[in-house]
Amino acid sequence: MPDSGIDLCSQPTVSRWENAPSLRELIRLMGVLIDLYCASYPAPPKAVTLDIDDTLDVVHGHQQLSLFNAHYDERCFLPIHVYDTAKSRPVAVLLRPGKTRSGREVAAHLRRLVRRLRRHWPATRITLRGDSHDGRPEVMDFCEQNGIDFVLGLSGNAALARAVEVAADDIRTRRAFAQAPVVRGYAETAYQAKSRQLRIYGYLVKETPGWWPERGTLFPAVGAGIEVLLTPEDCEQEAAEAVALLDRFNESVVFASEPAALATASPETCKWCPYKLVDRF
Repeated sequence: MPDSGIDLCSQPTVSRWENAPSLRELIRLMGVLIDLYCASYPAPPKAVTLDIDDTLDVVHGHQQLSLFNAHYDERCFLPIHVYDTAKSRPVAVLLRPGKTRSGREVAAHLRRLVRRLRRHWPATRITLRGDSHDGRPEVMDFCEQNGIDFVLGLSGNAALARAVEVAADDIRTRRAFAQAPVVRGYAETAYQAKSRQLRIYGYLVKETPGWWPERGTLFPAVGAGIEVLLTPEDCEQEAAEAVALLDRFNESVVFASEPAALATASPETCKWCPYKLVDRF
């Protein structure tokens, strides 16, 4: 380190500072993040849809909470992220071990989240959207008991396969006759899971092995969608540009060269931030 300037704290000091907050203090910090999200609306919205999911956070060592995850073949954390789907705003982020979350765990996190949201928005209609990791009985019970609508993924099984077989066979047949690279369709059915009656919506796809979509449509939260190319070469180029931008940002933070310019939202610094890919051709 340079000899000039004030002394910097040592690594042990940083580690002690990182471990200083208690569990209760961390929960209170999460509440502040939710408060900031609610404050971003000038008035309570009539309805919001919250998307919950985990994300891979690879570690390089044996940090606390890090575990080996066979699905990702990595030692990692799997933090939970909750976002407002309409505004793409973060609602809550929770660091957690690198293992699949249980229904009981998710329900406990949702209880704290919804309790905090209701302080600000007592009458807002909340819809929860998640994948099959969140489609657990404990999560559905919590949503039903607290007036939360939910759209959750459900792991496939033989009963569901039989229920959509007519629609699936139609898609396979139409693809075979037309020799099309891909055919898509939807199916809807009722499903009884113990005492719970569910309405299941299935997205059915039959693709040629190795098929790659030529283009897709990106739809922003507000405004018309734009069409983008999705060839392997285009995707590789976009990924390379994203990596280069991240490297440039990291260098700017280390050397304090241009952090303000990169932190300002622009078409270059956040190329596809407001968009979500919802259709392919």
